[in-house]
Amino acid sequence: RCFALSLAALAALAATTAFAATAAFAATAAFATTALTTTGGAAISASSLALAGGRAAGSTTALGGPFSLLYELRVLVRSLVFDRSLLGDLLSPLRSSWPDGAEDVLVGGECDVDAGASGGGGGACDGRYLPRASLSLAPPAVEFVCNRREQGRHEIEPTFRALFGDTRFGRYRVAMAYLGHRWGVELLEFALRRGAVVELLLPECANVYAHENRKAAQALLDGGWPTLRLFLSPVMVHAKATLALRGDGAGGDGAGGYGGSSSSTQGDLAFLGSANLVRGSMNLPVHQGLLPYDELNVLVADAEFCATLDSALDKLFARARPIAPGHDLLAEPGWSDPKGRAYSDARAQWEELWQ
Repeated sequence: RCFALSLAALAALAATTAFAATAAFAATAAFATTALTTTGGAAISASSLALAGGRAAGSTTALGGPFSLLYELRVLVRSLVFDRSLLGDLLSPLRSSWPDGAEDVLVGGECDVDAGASGGGGGACDGRYLPRASLSLAPPAVEFVCNRREQGRHEIEPTFRALFGDTRFGRYRVAMAYLGHRWGVELLEFALRRGAVVELLLPECANVYAHENRKAAQALLDGGWPTLRLFLSPVMVHAKATLALRGDGAGGDGAGGYGGSSSSTQGDLAFLGSANLVRGSMNLPVHQGLLPYDELNVLVADAEFCATLDSALDKLFARARPIAPGHDLLAEPGWSDPKGRAYSDARAQWEELWQ
């Protein structure tokens, strides 16, 4: 809480005293230059100070604009205040105090009325959603989808949302290295809410973010979704692949067991690449250019490719441990992360900040 309060004070300062911060930075730079050059220390060159202040020729941000240390600090604070994380929740009262009309805090988006307005998972009216992507009725064999800030492209989250919300698909097979308990779970809930089968495979103990992965898996189990099939891989799986299958595609015994490949992949759609189902791959900061997570995925409608992916997923699911509905993963004895630490909710919340 002390950490959160300190960040809250920093956020308030950055949001309301930009002019003072600029003056303070200039004074600090001038003092440092004088001190280091008059005491015989290693002098800070004028070019270094110009770079820090954004005045050096050719210095740019990730968006291609002139680099400014003050702007970068302001963006960092804004990312903490507006982010969907525990820290963002704690700092949320500061959002109303952020300067109106600032070009770097514009929040557009969409209200998913189909999900209701309860504020729960599945995209209820959150003004920070990007407009929903549209999936073609006759998609090309291969279509690239990316988050690329330099080009103003933020397509990953809208495409995931469109894919999981598309009623043409009744079954999803998802192998994911990392899953976040907010955005990741909520995106999967677009499919679960309408009764689509979601077969989800996660690593039993991820190489990083292991606590957050476990928290996210438990969040899905706690939802009591009757069409959720959860599997945990005994080894690390770095895949970030989703296969959307036509029709009800329930497969298997209908009681949570492993369904196996679909009989036909005609009209199915694969979505895979670099993006995990975590905040850094698709959250508000990416939309607003805050986090350095440009992503590249591909939508593949080719039937042979989808069939090959389906078969590869068969092998992963066959080796994984099925988790029964209602199971309490967080209470399992003996589980530990790669460093030997038992599950910790505080650590899961911390890991979420870095995903």
